[in-house]
Amino acid sequence: MYVQITTRCNMKCLHCCFDCKSKGQDMTLKVFRECVRVMEDRDSGMCIGGGEPTLHRNFETMLMLAIEASIQSYNEGGVHVVTNGSVKKRALLLAELARRGVVTAALSQDKYHDSSMVHERVVKAFTSRLESSYDHERRYPDDYRRINENRDSWQLLNEGRCDFGGCGGPDDPDLCCCEGPFIKPSGDVYVCGCTGSTLLGNVVKDGGLAGLWPDRDCYKQKEPNNDD
Repeated sequence: MYVQITTRCNMKCLHCCFDCKSKGQDMTLKVFRECVRVMEDRDSGMCIGGGEPTLHRNFETMLMLAIEASIQSYNEGGVHVVTNGSVKKRALLLAELARRGVVTAALSQDKYHDSSMVHERVVKAFTSRLESSYDHERRYPDDYRRINENRDSWQLLNEGRCDFGGCGGPDDPDLCCCEGPFIKPSGDVYVCGCTGSTLLGNVVKDGGLAGLWPDRDCYKQKEPNNDD
């Protein structure tokens, strides 16, 4: 389950299928709490995304709400965050939580992101390990820090700001902007994050995702045959 807590971003990456800009929409805490409830009810993992999620003024509150719910419900899916690392304090928090296995956090370090906006302490926090691999694995057995490095154009979708990727669809069903369910800041629930994706309902107005859970990862994929 991808929860887009903001459509704002402070970078202008050419591969962005969302075309996020400095101004945009932020999710309210009311909507996010409904997303957390859905995560508990569906026993689903949650990816907190954007835009750049760490730009949201309530990012820490939302992160802790999701972590607490995941722990209390013994949710195996866990909480995931991908960041460009530009908000130093919050990026360092994510790196430490991931190192201790509380969340999975990935730092985007590819050719499309502006590395000059990322403090060297952030990069080090996501990449450093104890000198001894044995000691590191013994002390941090669940180290969930990740680095998102360069991706080839064939892995990208030709949407948003990206005009050099693939088209997705039946010929390439695995190519999706963001597999769903995809929840926008308004609480609207879509099959996925692709432009033109099917609207299923609203997480607040429809009282969660009962009956709204998509039956496929991307709206371009062929609908499953219920007769099978």
